[in-house]
Amino acid sequence: NTIKKFNKIDSLVNSAGILKAGDVLNSDIGVYDELFNVNVRCLVRLTREALPHIIKSKGTVVNVSSINGPCPFPGVTYYCMSKSAVDQFTKCLALEMAPHGVRVNAVNPGVTVTNLHRRSGQDEKAYAAFLEKSKTTHALGRPADPKEVAEAILFLASERTMLLYLCLQCQLYCTLYADPALKYSLTFRYFDSMVLVAVITGASSGIGAAIAVRLAKERYALSLSGRDEDALKKTVKLCFDAGAPSATITVGDLCDEANLKKLIDHTIKEFDKIDTLINCAGVLTVGDIIDTDIDVYDRQMEVNVRR
Repeated sequence: NTIKKFNKIDSLVNSAGILKAGDVLNSDIGVYDELFNVNVRCLVRLTREALPHIIKSKGTVVNVSSINGPCPFPGVTYYCMSKSAVDQFTKCLALEMAPHGVRVNAVNPGVTVTNLHRRSGQDEKAYAAFLEKSKTTHALGRPADPKEVAEAILFLASERTMLLYLCLQCQLYCTLYADPALKYSLTFRYFDSMVLVAVITGASSGIGAAIAVRLAKERYALSLSGRDEDALKKTVKLCFDAGAPSATITVGDLCDEANLKKLIDHTIKEFDKIDTLINCAGVLTVGDIIDTDIDVYDRQMEVNVRR
């Protein structure tokens, strides 16, 4: 029906699943059969049907697994087994599909507020107690909302992230300063509070510069740090060309505590917030242990870890 209506499939999201509670000793093998039929076998069959079309479009497959896949929990053994199977299927299929340009991923949500547990037999009182306990077992102090899981799936199903849709593009511009040597003006845009701000260290070149340009395409405001001022300015130009609403640089060695504070203070002064910190600065010094002075160890630990 999908091919008949749309003539293609770009993404397959396998989200259908059921939960049946009960320990192994008291759970009939029929519970095992039902869980594996819905959570694994149906998923595999649908994926096989869709793959020829997804290969043609070089699309994506996203499987909705569970934290119960990698983590064991008592009382839901068969469910955990089924989700472990989904995780292994995802990994193996990813290897098989990579040569075809197809990306295969999974999300493993923790407790999420849906009807899954109610349908498994929990009454309202038990479910409320379960959600309350979940506040103590989740890092954010609460269960997840389905919309949050959906955003993760969107990220994996598409080459574009959700952030592309959240950032507001404003039409007001102001030039803060111009550098004749660069033959262009470093131009900042006034931006709405919904524009996200990223601090990126090691942005002079390599991975740091690459992630700066990538986030610029998602309309991030950028605070870039590095030791090479000229290289940083080149990164800034690339970021503006890619669509960054604003960007600023802080030059200095982050092993100096004063420069660390300067970077953060400057970012807050310019943007009034920090949404994302990407620690990309690092050094590599080659040498075997017997011939390498302890100063090499100290330098690498200082830059790559302590800072």
